[in-house]
Amino acid sequence: EAVGRLKAAARQGHAKALYALGLRVQEGRLGAARDLPLAMQRFKLAAAQGLHAAEARFKETNRTWMEENFPEAMAAEDAAARERAGQALAEKQALKRTRKMAARAVVPGASSQARARMLLS
Repeated sequence: EAVGRLKAAARQGHAKALYALGLRVQEGRLGAARDLPLAMQRFKLAAAQGLHAAEARFKETNRTWMEENFPEAMAAEDAAARERAGQALAEKQALKRTRKMAARAVVPGASSQARARMLLS
């Protein structure tokens, strides 16, 4: 009976009921196999009403579904993200080294900021 009330509240668009139903569908606790796309639909509807937990669960479930259905694409995306992070770190370290060199540069009458601008330009 509790599941019946939950489904009725979800049909009426109640965010918490949509979220709770989405959790049960995601985990396959309603007597049927889990259904990630249906769970994501419920989470998205609840998130649209401002339920932040539903938004987070939607993202997590979407990631799981993508990993299960498109593992090669997700592996490539992860590799690309790691490469971008590595490039960003290398650029940050290079800029830090340049600023240190600029701070040590001797230019008569120039402030350290002016020396840094000279080296960076």
